[in-house]
Amino acid sequence: MNQLNKFVFPASSLFILNNKAKCAYEIGNVEKNEHRFYKKKLVCNGMEIRGSKNVQDKSLIVACERLQHMLRNTSKHVNQNMIDNEVGFNIIAIKEKMTDLPEHSHMKGLEKGYGNKGRSVDECRGMRHGQNVFCGEENLIQQGIKSEYSRNNKSIFFHETAHAIMGDGLDDYARHDINKAYKNAKSDSNIWKKPDGRKAYALSNYKEYFAEMSMWLFNGRGDFADSENKLPTVGAYGIAEHDPYGFKIISNIYNGTKKVSRSLNARVVLEPLSSVSYNERISRRSEKSKKGSKKVVLSFILNEEHNDEEYLVSYVNYKGKKTWGFLINKDTVKFNVSTFTGHLWRVEKLEYSPKFYFFGEKVKKPVFIKDYRAENCNIGVCIV
Repeated sequence: MNQLNKFVFPASSLFILNNKAKCAYEIGNVEKNEHRFYKKKLVCNGMEIRGSKNVQDKSLIVACERLQHMLRNTSKHVNQNMIDNEVGFNIIAIKEKMTDLPEHSHMKGLEKGYGNKGRSVDECRGMRHGQNVFCGEENLIQQGIKSEYSRNNKSIFFHETAHAIMGDGLDDYARHDINKAYKNAKSDSNIWKKPDGRKAYALSNYKEYFAEMSMWLFNGRGDFADSENKLPTVGAYGIAEHDPYGFKIISNIYNGTKKVSRSLNARVVLEPLSSVSYNERISRRSEKSKKGSKKVVLSFILNEEHNDEEYLVSYVNYKGKKTWGFLINKDTVKFNVSTFTGHLWRVEKLEYSPKFYFFGEKVKKPVFIKDYRAENCNIGVCIV
């Protein structure tokens, strides 16, 4: 472990082994929740962990324990930033599919995932979607039994929660440090390159780099750089030896050495672009996203007057094509999405129409309502 001697860490740096650190929050009780689908909730560190009636209580408790473990020694503003940004956690019951959850119901039965990429959302057991983290409960309470994932192997919860911490808990300075560590790892041909020349998942981008490194830091592992020899070895010591610079940067975030500022949550209500009818829109050149360099958050909120309606909100790319979307309805009244200035987001109402003119099965069809363009602000509020 000579690599560890290259850096001087405070005592809390080996937070993996430090179980005596105090937590500002206690684990409360699982409560009944007034929601059509999520019947259970546990408030943990000021954030909600939710599940349907099919989710076991102990799954919510284990999720809370892991969340507290990750946040135990971080800079004090990290937890509060996540609360301010309304981060939540939704647990998928063992016998449920991701698409049984209301946020993903519109993806049921589709062969591809969001953006028409990757595997079906039906098969997915974890992701970060909007301000929420989704995780299958077998990853929390049945490690190694019905899943390849386990706390000492691969933890979906640690991975996806790391995305939430980075996106909604850290500031730009901390994210800059992560990107610097990622570029350093990417430039070294001996780090995160598999023997056959392929890249380990940590080199996908700097967000995945942070999530994968986090899995190792909390005594698990991500995608091996060398599967045959199981390298890096599982746990914090393994990653410290394999990627010492990245270990220093990432561990300094989790042990609190890296100070994080409080988020600026000034909200601006955005006006939609000039509305036109759907027929008018398709008869002329469609609106498209424009390139923008500043990251902003758009918060789509359901108007109470539209409580019985359902809407699809989609990102429209530079070619005018819808590539990714989410639902807004009485089950999901708010959805926060990270985007960039100039990016266009389309709101469409989902209406039932007969499949064949006057007869046959009714299907939901999107009807154009309005467009929003991300402006230069911290949080842009878009009323649906």
